[in-house]
Amino acid sequence: MRNRVGIGTGSLAAGALTGTWRDPDTVDGVGPVQVELEYAPKLFWVVRTGASASAGHLRVSVTKSGFTVTSTDGGDNGPVRVYGICRDADLGLS
Repeated sequence: MRNRVGIGTGSLAAGALTGTWRDPDTVDGVGPVQVELEYAPKLFWVVRTGASASAGHLRVSVTKSGFTVTSTDGGDNGPVRVYGICRDADLGLS
């Protein structure tokens, strides 16, 4: 069984972001296609991808359909990207 990476992007607003998993290798004309995984990722991480109003510590919780990012600073904002290691079959390319 091979593994792949599901992604999610968005911007923190008031220190929080809720998003969905996307398949970075399948594009629907606008962006990566939304997917629901069979299992929530066991390995995941979040990175800031641009300027932020603060440098609060980020926490991530994940489910099979998406993720929630929260900052220790309630005024935090700015773009982030979440990565989750998932099964190849979850992204429909097995």
